[in-house]
Amino acid sequence: MVEAFKALLTDTSLDPAMVALMLQLPSESLLHEEAETIYVDAIHDARLFMRTALAGCLMDELQVVYQQNITDQAYKPNVEQMGSRSLKNAALGYLMLVGTGIELAWAQFQNADNMTDQAAALSALVNCPEASDYASQALNLFEQKFRDEALVMNLWLQIQATNTQANGLQRVIELMDHKAFTMTNPNKIRSLIGAFASANHVNFHSQDGSGYRFLTEQILALNTVNPQVAARLVTPLTKWKKFPEPNRQLMQNALQDIAKEPNLVKDLQEIVSKSL
Repeated sequence: MVEAFKALLTDTSLDPAMVALMLQLPSESLLHEEAETIYVDAIHDARLFMRTALAGCLMDELQVVYQQNITDQAYKPNVEQMGSRSLKNAALGYLMLVGTGIELAWAQFQNADNMTDQAAALSALVNCPEASDYASQALNLFEQKFRDEALVMNLWLQIQATNTQANGLQRVIELMDHKAFTMTNPNKIRSLIGAFASANHVNFHSQDGSGYRFLTEQILALNTVNPQVAARLVTPLTKWKKFPEPNRQLMQNALQDIAKEPNLVKDLQEIVSKSL
């Protein structure tokens, strides 16, 4: 893998967008789909180990690629610039794992003239344990700049909801009290609660079942208010049979608690009953 990735990083004749895609490892969600039994922490740790090992072996090449794809040209949404941004941010993601990307990410966040680069830098800082000070500053600056832009603030919520560091559920609960979030807006719900349940696997699938209880409460709260959104939110729980204990039983318990609701809407009732 190191040799293959090194060949990709050092061949300047290749299309940057293609290289960026080839540098990606399968996502945790895809690995869950492929696994016979979903061991959430093991999959997360193995994937992180692989990415960190690649970053350590290819640090010099990644730094060169990052610098090569910085441009002083004015932002344009064309194929060439989009490819360069993709490759630059892919390299940045790896460099964050070995510490050398932290200052690069902070500088990129401050100097970005487009949302792609700024959001990529923000996500990189938020998910890096060693960059907590920069992450706090970046989140505050991003909020101050875009607080009146509803769609951009959805991205701000999503980046925090998918932060894989510890205490993910507590962060989500706190963000539910933020003025950028409301339970009456489906996009807000998907950006925060939906993103946490479907993409923040290590936090949502905590073995104490807190993530499942939280999601159950939100689904029941939305049952009559917005049943379509409630039906979409239940999806992560329906895969309970692929999980080991204690998660398996805890997920099944959550579905059974939803099924007990006397006024459960038809769509939600169908999904829950079929999965049980």
